[in-house]
Parts: sequence; C-alpha cells; structure tokens
Amino acid sequence: WLGGALASMGAIFAAVRAGERLSTTCEHSGGIWGTAISGLLPFFVLSVLLWARTLLLAARGQFPREAATGKRTPPSSSPVPITMGIDLKDGESNSDDAEAPGYVEPAEAQATGKSWSARSLVLKRLSPRSSAAAHSAGYRWPLFAAVTGAVLIFSLVYLRNDLESYEAYAEDLDGRWGFLQDAQRAGANVAPVWVGEFGTDTESAWWQNFVRYLRERPHLGWAYWSLNGQKRAYQPETYGLLMEDEVTVRHPWKLQALQALGASR
Repeated sequence: WLGGALASMGAIFAAVRAGERLSTTCEHSGGIWGTAISGLLPFFVLSVLLWARTLLLAARGQFPREAATGKRTPPSSSPVPITMGIDLKDGESNSDDAEAPGYVEPAEAQATGKSWSARSLVLKRLSPRSSAAAHSAGYRWPLFAAVTGAVLIFSLVYLRNDLESYEAYAEDLDGRWGFLQDAQRAGANVAPVWVGEFGTDTESAWWQNFVRYLRERPHLGWAYWSLNGQKRAYQPETYGLLMEDEVTVRHPWKLQALQALGASR
C-alpha cells in the first residue's frame, strides 16, 4: 500500500508537469490550474480507481494476503461441523462431530473422559479464526483511510503551492519572452517587450503574480484591457476597469494595483 501511495503521488506530479508542456498557462478560480488539466485528469482517474480497489480489498480483509501471494486464497475444503440447537451435557458424546473428517477431540476432553458440548466446540474451533480476521480488518480500514487522506491532502497542498507560487510563474514567463529583459543574461534588452490587453475580474494569484512581474521589470511596457464597462450594448464587461456608466470603478483593488504599478516606473 505504501508503494501504491507513492506511485499515485508520482503520477499526479508527472501529470502536472506534462500539463505545463501541453497547455497554455491561464488562471482558474484563483490559481494557475489550467496548465495541469490536459495531463492530470487521466492519471487522477486511474489513481482514484486503484485506491478504491485497494480500500475495498482492505475492508474485506483480503488485501494483505492477496498482495503477498498474488493469488486469491480458495475457501477451506473441510468446513467445520456445526450442530444447531444441540447442547450436550458432560458425559454425552456427539457422534456427528466424532465422525467428521479431520476431527480431533480436544486434549482436555481426552484427559477427563468427557466430551465437549457442540456449542462450546463450535465456539472454540471457530472463534480464533473469525475474530482474528475481524480484528485485523478493523485495524486495516482506518489505516488505509488515513494513508489515502494524507496522500490526497499532501498532493493538493503541494500542487496549490507550486502552481500559484511566484517563482514558478516568473520562471514560465522568463522561458517564453522574459529573458529579453533579464539584465543578468547576455544580450538582455535586445528587443522591446510590450504586454498588451491583459486583464481579469478576480484578485487571484495570477493577477498578483503578473503585477509583481511587471513591477520588478521596469523596462516592460504594458497596457490594461479593458477600460470600458460594456462589452457590447447592454452587456457588461467584467474585465472592465469601469462600470457600464463609464464613471464608477468596477474593481477598486484593480485600479489601486495599476496606479501603484504606474507610479513605480
């Protein structure tokens, strides 16, 4: 199960990296999650199915035995004889039990010359196996549930921190065109860079990272889109800096960020 947990985590992280190569960075619900969708979904579905099967086997008490042997253990071919509704007293014998294949009278009964009652015999012959299996399965289920929850939480926290971090975002833009403005590289400022028509309607991690990226590179030119509050007649422009009346500010936090960015030039 530990190997399965590590394999699931590895599949999730590999899917994120593959998604970054196959899709375009974009924002979604406050984070840069669009980069991982193309590669993450198949691995995520496969991981969920494998973990569901693992938990089902653990709940049924079959996982450890089957995982060790790779085969299903067939049921016992010699069932324990059970006599219903009979409770023999001391001194009496149970002919059905005595004639059953593989039956061995307990040592205590042989020493005292008395036969155990059918009810006592059944309990003593069945309880150790059944109670041990139930006891073991009862401990496996919380363990597997805890491991699965820990893997899921750790994966989500890691992905959120990685996808929304400024370092990862800046590295992505530097690899595309930001290197033209990197003073630490040879041939920096070899071409002007103008970032036009960028906008958003949420104060998300993408917005905060992009404004910081522009602020730390004063040679970058930029233009926000859009200023007007209507996309077309009677249809609001949610990315607009103004409301439909072209006077009221739609998002004050956006105007403050742009004013601070302009003042830093």
